[in-house]
Order: sequence, then structure tokens, then C-alpha cells
Amino acid sequence: MDADTLPEKRKRAAQLLRDVLAGDLTPEEARATWPDANGDASLDSAFHALFHFEDDADVRGRDKKYADWQTSDLKQMADALSLGVSLV
Repeated sequence: MDADTLPEKRKRAAQLLRDVLAGDLTPEEARATWPDANGDASLDSAFHALFHFEDDADVRGRDKKYADWQTSDLKQMADALSLGVSLV
């Protein structure tokens, strides 16, 4: 049974996103320890964004505007999740 509350799970997800952005974790490593969403659309949305972040590494390398946007988007998700705010 998962004893973590939704705010705790969102805070954990926020830290994982920040760790990926800082280069301390790969997206794959972050996904491996991602908190169980249990139907929370915000956690699901951020998890999905993490897949895109990994898949789009080549695009970010070619397109600075896209890289800036995607990095900013993930940072905003992390900021919102750390405050317990819904992403959807």
C-alpha cells in the first residue's frame, strides 16, 4: 500500500524533474523511481512530458528556441508540482 499523500508524490515528482534538468538523473532514471500516479492527471502529465523530453534530445540540440521552451515547460511543471498545484 502506498502511504505517500498526493502532495508528497507531487513534490517527489518535482524533484525528479529538477534532477533531470540539472543533469543529475537521466529521464529513464527519473521514470524508474516516479511516484505512482493513482489516477492523478498532473503526475501522469508530467510523466508523459518526461518521455518527450528524452525523445526530443536531438531536436533540442538543433533548435535552441525549442530547447528553451521545453526546458522552461518542464521547470514550470516542477514548480507547480512542488507547490501541489494541478497541471491540468
